[in-house]
Amino acid sequence: MAIEERDLELLIAMQENPLAPASKLAKSVNLSTPTVITRLELLKKDKSYYNVFANLIPDTLDLEIVDVLIEIDSIENVEYFEKQICYNHPYTLFRIRCFGNFNGLYVQFRIPKNSQELLLDLLNQLKKKNKIQNYIIPMIPSNAETIYTKANLKNWTSKLMRWNFDWNVWIQKIDSVDSKRIERTTEKSLLLKLDALDIALLQELTMGARRKNTTIMDSLQLDRSTVGLQQKISRKVKFLDEKIISQYMVFLRWEAFEIYNSFLVQCECDEKTANKLQNLLIKDPIPFESTFKITENGFLWYLRCPASHFSDISAIIWSVSKKVKLFYLDYKKSEFYGLWKGAFDASKHQWSTDLMKKEKIL
Repeated sequence: MAIEERDLELLIAMQENPLAPASKLAKSVNLSTPTVITRLELLKKDKSYYNVFANLIPDTLDLEIVDVLIEIDSIENVEYFEKQICYNHPYTLFRIRCFGNFNGLYVQFRIPKNSQELLLDLLNQLKKKNKIQNYIIPMIPSNAETIYTKANLKNWTSKLMRWNFDWNVWIQKIDSVDSKRIERTTEKSLLLKLDALDIALLQELTMGARRKNTTIMDSLQLDRSTVGLQQKISRKVKFLDEKIISQYMVFLRWEAFEIYNSFLVQCECDEKTANKLQNLLIKDPIPFESTFKITENGFLWYLRCPASHFSDISAIIWSVSKKVKLFYLDYKKSEFYGLWKGAFDASKHQWSTDLMKKEKIL
C-alpha cells in the first residue's frame, strides 16, 4: 500500500503524540475518527506504521546500557550469536548486523549496574571458542548525556519522494553552539518501589505501547473481572509513564520513505568538537533517527538516513575527526528486545545476575 498524503499527515501527528487516541489524531488531521481508525489498521497491517514502544530511563531501574561492536568472521557465527547469545541473554536490548571496518554485529545490552564483568566474561569465552574474533566496548563517560533524534516526517516530500534537509547548512551552525559538554542527570533508582506487576507492565510497554490497558492485561493473562484490578493497572501505568519511561517511539517501515540504510560511526576527535556536535544536535535536531554518544576520545553516532545523504555526512565526519571507523548496518536484520520480566527477582527487588553467567547462556 502506497503512503497517501493523509497517511503522511496521520503519521506526523502520531510522531508528535504516539499514544494519542484516534479521536485526538482525527482532530489533528481533519479526518473523522472512524476514518483514522481504519487508516491506522491498514497502516499497521501493511507495516508502514507498525509499533509504538516505550523507551526507559535505565537509572530508575538500576540498569545501564552497554554498546558492543563484535567482529565475527562468518555468517554461521553471526547467526549463532543472534540465535544463541542475543536470544538467551536476559538483558539484550538491540542487535544489528554491521559491515565495514570489520564485519559482525553491533549489540546493545541493558544490564544491571556493576555487572559488566559478567558480560566481558561471556564475550571472552566466545572469543576463546572462536565464535567471535574480537569486540570493542566504546568507553562512554558516566556523566555524558546520550542524544536521541527522531525522524521528522515534516521533512519528507512525498510527491518528490525525497527528504528535504541540507547537511551543509546544518553543520555551519556548529560555530554558534557552546563547546561545554551537556552532562546527564543521574536519576534515582526506583527499583525498591516496583513489584513483579510493574516489571511485567514495562515488558509489555517496551514491546507495544499503543494498546489499551485491557489488551495488555489479556497479554499478561490477568483476569479483567478481578475487582479493582483495572484501576490498579491504570495507576501503575501512570506511575511508570511519569517516572520510568522517558519517551515513546514510533517505528515505521522506512522503505516507504526511501530510507534503506543505517550507519554507525566511531570517531576520534577532540573533546571540544564532540561537545559542539552534541550541542548542535540538541539545539537543531536532524530530521533522522539517530543516537549520539560522547566517548572518552570522540563520539559514537548511530544514524539512519537515505544513502543519498551519506556523501554530505561523510564529508562532515572527515572534517571534524582524527580517525574514523565506519560501519554499514543492515536494519532488515535488526531486532529490538523488550525488557524481560523473568530477569527480575521480585522478592529482593533486584535483577538477577546469575542469568548473565556464560554457563547459563552458552
